[in-house]
Amino acid sequence: MVHLRRTLRELLDELLMVTPEFLYATVLHSCMDRCLGRHCAGNLMALNAAAPQEWHKSFKSHIPGFLQLVSKYLLQMNIEARRTYLVISIDRATRWVYIAIKQHKMASSSRRFLIALNKICSVKFFKLLIDNRKDFMDRLFSTRER
Repeated sequence: MVHLRRTLRELLDELLMVTPEFLYATVLHSCMDRCLGRHCAGNLMALNAAAPQEWHKSFKSHIPGFLQLVSKYLLQMNIEARRTYLVISIDRATRWVYIAIKQHKMASSSRRFLIALNKICSVKFFKLLIDNRKDFMDRLFSTRER
């Protein structure tokens, strides 16, 4: 029974129809289930070995200068008149981080952030990954055009 189960991958009821005719005349459903379970052939899903899953690919290696910019609102305290937000810059290769707290979300503050980042950053950055925020994209470099 165990060999038939492993090779044919048949259901228990189908094995129960074949076994009394050819192997054992008075086999019971519960006895066959216990026997298959004892020989690790009770679960068809475990027998049908799933296709081997692909390993997660490692992160793409970057050269220094690929920066990711993220900005998030900070929680407004009772003593503050308006909300502030945090701007974070992370270099993907070296994991170098630069953080600044800004008072408003305007292109001028984003521009000042990038100028300060350029002065402080030890490597020359060549690519910025942003989340399509208007303060980084819209009228950033003093032109009124989009």
